[in-house]
Amino acid sequence: MNKELLIYIGSQLSHVRIYPLFDMCHYLLTALQVRDDIQQYQTATQNFTRRHPLSCWISTMLLCFSGSIITNLLLGESPLKDFIHHQHLLLATVCWYSVFYFPFDFINYLLRFIPIRLVMGVGKEIQRTKKIYDGVRLTLILYPDSYIIVVLIGAIRVDAANLVWVLISTMLVWIMISGTGLYYSGMTNRKSALSLLWLSLMSVAVTSIQWFLFGYSLSFSRSGSLFIGDLAHIAMKNILNEPASGTITITAIAFCLFQLMFAAAATTIVIGAVSDRSRMWPTITFAFIWCTLFYNFISYWIWSPNGWAHVLGSLDHAGGVPIHISAGTSALAYSLVFGTRQTLTNAQQNKPHNINNLFIGTLLTWFGFKGSSGLVISSRTVMVCIVTNLAACTGDITWSMLDYYLSHPKYKFSLVGFCFGTMAELVCSTPGSGFISIRVSVLFGICGSICVYFGRKVKKIFQIDDAFDIFAQHGIEGFTGCIFTGIFAQKSIPELDLVSIRGGWLDGYWMQVIYQLAFASAGFVWSFVVTLIILLVMNNIPGLSLRTALKDEIEGINYDQFNEYTHDYIELQRDLNPRLYSKRSPANRLVIEKRTDLMHVTQQQHDTRLGKLKPISVITNAW
Repeated sequence: MNKELLIYIGSQLSHVRIYPLFDMCHYLLTALQVRDDIQQYQTATQNFTRRHPLSCWISTMLLCFSGSIITNLLLGESPLKDFIHHQHLLLATVCWYSVFYFPFDFINYLLRFIPIRLVMGVGKEIQRTKKIYDGVRLTLILYPDSYIIVVLIGAIRVDAANLVWVLISTMLVWIMISGTGLYYSGMTNRKSALSLLWLSLMSVAVTSIQWFLFGYSLSFSRSGSLFIGDLAHIAMKNILNEPASGTITITAIAFCLFQLMFAAAATTIVIGAVSDRSRMWPTITFAFIWCTLFYNFISYWIWSPNGWAHVLGSLDHAGGVPIHISAGTSALAYSLVFGTRQTLTNAQQNKPHNINNLFIGTLLTWFGFKGSSGLVISSRTVMVCIVTNLAACTGDITWSMLDYYLSHPKYKFSLVGFCFGTMAELVCSTPGSGFISIRVSVLFGICGSICVYFGRKVKKIFQIDDAFDIFAQHGIEGFTGCIFTGIFAQKSIPELDLVSIRGGWLDGYWMQVIYQLAFASAGFVWSFVVTLIILLVMNNIPGLSLRTALKDEIEGINYDQFNEYTHDYIELQRDLNPRLYSKRSPANRLVIEKRTDLMHVTQQQHDTRLGKLKPISVITNAW
């Protein structure tokens, strides 16, 4: 429908004397939705609503007027501006009272009669045109030359709750990216900590450019093949006014921003494999290529309506395969190409240098996982939050017990282990969080912890230097969660969002396990093989060699690639021994002693009379 015609219709309808009837349709259906949400968790709805009438009224009013409240805040107006007209609040209150407390529950039963509900639904949709008209009219007064702001406010006015939730979810995933950077920075040694912080931010920058150019189009175009999308939305073409894929209430531009954060999160996970040994420019180049050849392909397979995994019937609520399996197996290939770090010769250097950063990163990631994969606010969104949190908590306890009894030394708890277990269990719940019950999430947490705890031994068996056990934490755990989803998925959970699936093995559809296995295996093989090929090709291109020189690796990536430090202890040593850091003195070179807990630095002087090293005492760890 033409936009000008839509606004004209809304303007004319707003002057019709019976227009409050359309408002009443909106208020009645909104109150009915609140009642249904309460009924999902309260077997005796009437008892609950009679004990807590104020809570029910506030919830209903917030949902009825959410569009007005949000747009008024964004435009610098009072959020209660629309309540000046008391008749709107009074009418909404009467509708709320009728749905919840009318004698014999008559209004509730009447609204559930299909013909009545259809008429009410049509009335509510007519009322949307008035909301668009009000939002556009108000915005044109304040921002007459900004078309994007006008469209955005009009969209928020129509469906503020879901659109604002998508924007909040985008921020939650952004917090996860920051948390992953802090987690990796805390896990590595001090000499390379800064590089991982920088790469976590750079991954967002590189992925954003790729996403703008063609990444979104390849992942979510509606006219692609079974394998990959086309360039219908190249450079963000034709996404401003279109609805997002799979929904008519979320704009494509908001969905695009949300999915961008998922792509950046996957890229950030992969770059943890470069710890202590990588050059920055090749890593950035690889991030761009990886997002194009891996994330865009695999996300299209499962989340695009045309993707082969989606058509087959595979289930993945929040990225178990596109994010975690693909990132974990790519990190495995990265580690194989890189080889062993030089710092492994000293166990003390290989310990986490800052457990505080590790803790904060885990906390931010855990927080970001709370329902950040949903596009609507519903009972299912709450279920996702509960399932994710409970799986992480049970996994934490299981991991801590395994650490306490099996690690060396025995009978010691470990905060590092607790944080690792938390991250692993968040991964395990990712593919099934929107399809499994709360009780099953406990099993996800326990079994997932056991699988990853012993899965870490894979790198020792094959002598692979996976710096942060990314393959075990994301690859093995993502695979486990994907298969478990095929076993325990329930049809009743997605039905809360009016989504239909065939269920898992225990819900009567055993073929779901086969579909999950096919999708997870395809993601595993695709990510590993193609990553290996890309890295081997890059490593033989002049200027794109992946690994730093041996001396630079020993001195530290911070010094070699940045000349900056997370903790600048070197400044004190530079003041005490200026010749040690002088590049003009070819006779001075650094020798790293690997026998002590603190790395001592010695200056080798070519003294023909003594013929031996003259040590320089070090007050603090110079590197």
